[in-house]
Amino acid sequence: MRIKKSMATFVAATMLFGSTGMAFASVDDSINRLNGVGLVKGYADGSFKPEQNITRAEYAAIAVRALGLEAAAQYAKGPTKFKDVPANHWASGYINVAVDQGIITGYPDGKFRPDANVTAAEAIAMMVRVLGYEPVLTGTWPTKYISKASALGLLDNVSIDNFNAPAKRGDVFVIADDALDVKPLEQKGYGDTKTYEESTKTLLELKLKVTEKKDMAVGASVVHDGVAADQISVNGSVYDLVGTVNPFDFYGLKTKVWFNKDNDVIAVKADEEEIFTDKIKSFSGNKVVFYGKGEKELASSVTLYNNFAAGTPAVLGSNVNNGDVVKVVLDDKGKIIKFIKFAYPNTDYVKEIDAANKKITFKRSGSSISLKDKDEDYIQIFKNGKKATLADIKVGDVVSYYYNGDKYLIAATDAVVSGKLTSVADAAGNNVKLVVGDKTVYTNGTAEYTTNNGDSFSVATTANLNDDLVGQNVTVKLGLNGEAAYVISDKEATSKTFDVLVRNITKETTYSGNTNSTKTYIKVTKFDGTMLVYEVDNDDYSTVGDMANGYVGLSTVITSPDTAEINPKDLVKITLNDSGKVSKVVAIDSNTIKTPTNIDKDTNVLYVNGTPYIITSDTKVIKSKKLGGGSSTAYLDETEYVTWDNAEDYVAQNLTNTKIVIDGSKVKYVFLDSTTAVASDYKWGVVVGSKFGIGGGDYAVKINIDGTEKQYTLDVASFTYSNQPIIFKLNADGTKLNFANGLVEMGGLETVEKVETVGDKVIITMTNGNQRIGIASKVKYFDKSGGKNITPITGVSSGDNVRVYEFLDKDGKYQSPTDGMIDFVVKE
Repeated sequence: MRIKKSMATFVAATMLFGSTGMAFASVDDSINRLNGVGLVKGYADGSFKPEQNITRAEYAAIAVRALGLEAAAQYAKGPTKFKDVPANHWASGYINVAVDQGIITGYPDGKFRPDANVTAAEAIAMMVRVLGYEPVLTGTWPTKYISKASALGLLDNVSIDNFNAPAKRGDVFVIADDALDVKPLEQKGYGDTKTYEESTKTLLELKLKVTEKKDMAVGASVVHDGVAADQISVNGSVYDLVGTVNPFDFYGLKTKVWFNKDNDVIAVKADEEEIFTDKIKSFSGNKVVFYGKGEKELASSVTLYNNFAAGTPAVLGSNVNNGDVVKVVLDDKGKIIKFIKFAYPNTDYVKEIDAANKKITFKRSGSSISLKDKDEDYIQIFKNGKKATLADIKVGDVVSYYYNGDKYLIAATDAVVSGKLTSVADAAGNNVKLVVGDKTVYTNGTAEYTTNNGDSFSVATTANLNDDLVGQNVTVKLGLNGEAAYVISDKEATSKTFDVLVRNITKETTYSGNTNSTKTYIKVTKFDGTMLVYEVDNDDYSTVGDMANGYVGLSTVITSPDTAEINPKDLVKITLNDSGKVSKVVAIDSNTIKTPTNIDKDTNVLYVNGTPYIITSDTKVIKSKKLGGGSSTAYLDETEYVTWDNAEDYVAQNLTNTKIVIDGSKVKYVFLDSTTAVASDYKWGVVVGSKFGIGGGDYAVKINIDGTEKQYTLDVASFTYSNQPIIFKLNADGTKLNFANGLVEMGGLETVEKVETVGDKVIITMTNGNQRIGIASKVKYFDKSGGKNITPITGVSSGDNVRVYEFLDKDGKYQSPTDGMIDFVVKE
């Protein structure tokens, strides 16, 4: 029977019960099996994008693989009969085979349109053809295909409202997965004697040589089952695991398991009548009431599977209690036959990640775990229900873990619910119901809360939360069961005290229009990028200097101070009084302010004399934008907020102009003391023609950027570029070009001998013997002879005269060092 994919309504987002929080979602099951047998391979980032449309080329690949013709498609790569599918197209082999097999055809104009979307009707028709049922169909398009697909069970697990609309990848995956369990129609005999008979084997068995076994018990914990991270235990025997299967989803469940010809496990599916996850509200006699699913009756025999142990009799009020979050299995009469639950012995949320030492330090307990020098075969890490690595775990994630000696099972989630805590109420099992904004969540029985952003914690009881947090904005960190594990508030921190960068200290301010020299103003930038100006309370501070250089300093010595304690460009904490004036300015602890001496961009780690400090998702970066008075380096008129991704290259080359503020082993703030543009400021394109006058002594230029011509007024002393690619920068409002530099080709004008695609690379071999290699999806192409669009590199062919450019780094930025791959090809 099919699993009914129902879930508890109280669970936030997609987080469900289990060691990894995975849901029983049909498309996920389908992806796991299709990936295991090689029908779908996913994108470069590891995703499968089930919500997106699917193209004709992509569908041809799935259909050909379903027929077991992957090897044939590789041999068939090359020329096609379609004028829009060149020999080097990634799907040329699949298209050739699919057309030869009668699965798909081209269009009357001689095109295949590989990037066009497949409609739901087309997708269904092609899968019916894969199963061999085309010859026996009667009726009209597309009804005959839809009717047959329905009769074969291909549409049981999808909901399609419009068969003429583009098919979603997820629906196609589910249909293809269900087709694997169908017995194809096979032709017997030829000519007048041919007949069609249903095969004795399923498509999976017949074409893909996969064996299915039922009633299997699955386990795969390195801690509990002793298997390696890439293995799975099935009925007590250990097998290698292929594909994206997450074995923890199947603990305690009767399953179907599929083995390939090498006896590796490639897919697992639950084979129960109905499964759901919910929280127990109450029970009486043989009736259990759930928050989401309502009342359910116990079968005569109910088994509890708990923490990966073998099943034992379930006893309400003993090993199954109110407030428990459980996975529930029903029989064909809708009665409960199994409870499945987990309780990790260790749960906390992450304070720091030390990538160099593979160490996680926790906020709540202050404890840490280190995976350095541990055998990676016996370390299992999951995040949000997916297999993950230590690099995927971030500061703030809730982490639950088991360990046994050097074997670790680690599961993380970044699920949160944020907003105003409007009410709290008692719930089953000494839990608390929280209403946060428009969402409802429940605590997990051991939940805690903080009013000072984690400096101290208290037990999250209804009374405590009502007294301390109702009416406050909170962040609720959810655990693996989708329940509230930590309720975080910064209630105690006054909004009148915050960290800033001092831009300037002055006796006047254009912000307020006040030039009264008896008043002192401090111009600051908060680390969210906000620039502010405050009056300083003269009862608390005096000034040092006379504004001759455009700034003064602050001193706590009120009468005749000799030295300023606070100056422009200092990193400080300011406090405002009830009048909104600055009543206190304290320099940030000098022991926490560092100048980095080295950087590892790949791991986002800055080093200070060999000591590593980690850039996290919470690190804030501020950069100088405009010098004081336009030229003074002693103070700043403007700053800007930039992302670390855009700043890291600048930091790598300007370590001495960088200050960081550290918090333990992580970097809290970064200040880039330079107005030099970071990599993200640079743009590139092709100059259209030459510069031209626009009146008033001004000149402008048109530049083709990704196929769009844009006009910019020139704000440079000289501009001599014409019909060539350039790197350039714009002013703040994006209307004037204030920097330009021509790109230098790699080898001058060259003639193409051949173009090849190998994996994700494109290789252009020149007649002079040079080979130019780039990542096919990233290389851009421009035809100067008549093209207007800058396009992916599909138009280059033998005999073309081209200029090749290489100027971007691995992240696509105009920054040295480059990645050594070509970026742009111009056809003369």
